[in-house]
Amino acid sequence: MTEEQTIAASATEARTQGAPPIVKSIALFLLVTGPLLAIWDVVAIRSAVTDLKREIPDALLLHYFVNLSIYIDLGVLFVVGGLGLMFNRAWGRNVGYFAAFSCFIAWFAAFALGGVVKRLVEEGEIRVRPKPLFFHFDLPLSITLIGPLIAFTLLVLLSLPVVSRWARSRPRVRLLPNAKLSAPAIGSFICSLVPILPFSQVVSLALGVSSLVQIKKSNGNRRGKVLAVAGIVISLWLMALIAALALAVFPPAP
Repeated sequence: MTEEQTIAASATEARTQGAPPIVKSIALFLLVTGPLLAIWDVVAIRSAVTDLKREIPDALLLHYFVNLSIYIDLGVLFVVGGLGLMFNRAWGRNVGYFAAFSCFIAWFAAFALGGVVKRLVEEGEIRVRPKPLFFHFDLPLSITLIGPLIAFTLLVLLSLPVVSRWARSRPRVRLLPNAKLSAPAIGSFICSLVPILPFSQVVSLALGVSSLVQIKKSNGNRRGKVLAVAGIVISLWLMALIAALALAVFPPAP
């Protein structure tokens, strides 16, 4: 058996070994709490902001758009990290860490938005309902309390010794000298850079996932993982921005 075959065999054997039960539990935690947290934040803050006036004030629109983008990206990160851990991938742990820190980013963004609303209220540019909860602004409970609690819980779980040992034990397949660049990876990256066509982002996601599967199964004969991951991340980010812009431009009817 050659050295390349030995490396491929050991990598395949390691991949087939299941993750510890705690890793699967963390994956479910990410997959369930992330989307629920993001949806609740988007719905609650959208309702609160549009309840200030029939139309969102121009001075509030940019902050509102940024907050929506953060919340949508937060849900995407939780789902991606959860799927990675569910399929026994160590990179899911890194995405989980990033998702946890994103909860704090969303928390600070909510405070900033509340401060903007408070200033506009004091200047008489907008009026609020009789029962404001926080900073003259109806902040959702998930932002002020549940979000940081979820982040702390996730950081503790991902830092457990058993999870750290599992992540370090994941195999890293060596690229062979004659490894070819994956065509789907190139296509994914190119399609992700076309933001004016939302359909191209969906194509980029499909090509990126296909490329990662191809590279994984090639045992070092295909390269381009960085391009595929970049295409997936850029596409998800642009889709989140498009969704946030749509929510900001088309507020709910009063």
